[in-house]
Amino acid sequence: MRFIEFLYDPGSSTILLKSLPFSYSLEVLIDPYLADLVKRNVVIALNQQPVILALSYTMPENQFFANLLLMAKNSPIGERLFAAGSEVMRSEVQVERCQVSTVEEKILATCLMRHGFKLGDEIYRRKSHFNYQHERMDLVEYILPVLENFLDRDSV
Repeated sequence: MRFIEFLYDPGSSTILLKSLPFSYSLEVLIDPYLADLVKRNVVIALNQQPVILALSYTMPENQFFANLLLMAKNSPIGERLFAAGSEVMRSEVQVERCQVSTVEEKILATCLMRHGFKLGDEIYRRKSHFNYQHERMDLVEYILPVLENFLDRDSV
């Protein structure tokens, strides 16, 4: 799959990245429960190089998604969201280029800076949400330009 196709693909990033011939890893950055939201910040890496930083969040009363985030630990949630027979629906994916300075989640912005990004550097922000019955979970993914190298290398 080419990078531009990946950006707009509504399927599971987890399943796609795990299918590539590179070492996949996921790191949870902080405790998922903060204030009035259940949150989960992760870094997804290929060959130990970060390619996606992601924030998933929901309201605590959204039991299905709150439990999913709280129980996931270091497991990717995409495998459960996109499992065969899952009734979870994903919204349309919105993609935009943005600068690192616009990353609102402090832990993710700090992680980007730690990996050599500067405030003016451009990355992609992909937003979507998931629905299950009356519940909702939001997802914001920051897709790093290096992912293009992994995808294009595999597509040749």
